[in-house]
Amino acid sequence: MAEALGETTELSLEDAIRITRDASISSNPTLNRLLSSLNVINKIDEMIRQADMQITVSRLLAFCFCAAIMAGLAAYTVMNSAVAMGLGIIAALFPLLHVARKRKKRLLKFNSQLPDTLDLLSRSLTVGHAFSESLHQVASEMPDPIGTEFGLTSDEISFGQDVRTAVENLYARVGHEDLLFFVVAVNVQNQTGGNLAETGAVSFMFDHVGVVEFDAKVASADAMLEAAIDAGADDVVSTETGHEVYAAQDSFANVAKTLEAKFGEPRKAGLVWKPQNTVAIDDEKGEKMFKLMELLNEHDDVQNVYANFEMSDALMAKMGA
Repeated sequence: MAEALGETTELSLEDAIRITRDASISSNPTLNRLLSSLNVINKIDEMIRQADMQITVSRLLAFCFCAAIMAGLAAYTVMNSAVAMGLGIIAALFPLLHVARKRKKRLLKFNSQLPDTLDLLSRSLTVGHAFSESLHQVASEMPDPIGTEFGLTSDEISFGQDVRTAVENLYARVGHEDLLFFVVAVNVQNQTGGNLAETGAVSFMFDHVGVVEFDAKVASADAMLEAAIDAGADDVVSTETGHEVYAAQDSFANVAKTLEAKFGEPRKAGLVWKPQNTVAIDDEKGEKMFKLMELLNEHDDVQNVYANFEMSDALMAKMGA
């Protein structure tokens, strides 16, 4: 019997994670099965976990229900039923809004800690520490929330989870857009045998800005520069193939509208990741970067690939042939 009990209580890492997630929805098995089948409930559960709040979905929904009933009854004593019902619905949203606010605050803090974390991770790898050891160092030295999340990832790897799944679980828990670049880079480096400890491997930064592109024939470089400045753009790059006008996200729509009115419909307009600086590389490294970018483009989670390297015209002609 002892052996049987030992076999039935032994859980894999995936089972343990699944049970933990189930418990965050409801402690009641029947209610848990019912709620977990609903997409909106899973979204609320994800929001709660990203806010790092110790509450189940069922309890949060109970708070929403109680808030609606109390507010509705209180309003019904002095107002008509329609107004009371409306106030009850509004009151029901307050617990959800509180969770959403906590989540937003935590993700903003996570984002502010990410550059220092990646720098610490890079330095740890540079001195020869294993990836799992570097994650543990981040967990030990960085405060919450990023230290906590990287600590969970380190624990998963220590318990036998593969690196790819562990870092993807990190992204699933946090859901921060900038973290996706780190996850994809780790996975691609593992697949290609790359060196995550390469000096400067994660030190470069990109700005998320808007770009409006026009053909070179629509205006001279001086005319485009003058119009772009008047419209509120931040930078203009003019070449023999066209003009690229960059603007901050908050002014991008107005810049694009103003320039379109003056020069006609642009050939491209949208948000891009623009490198703050570029790095010149030799042809040997350039070929490797091309292969890396091809792998990134083939990754299911990658929509666009941006780079901050410069290569020779001869290599660009060779790779484009």
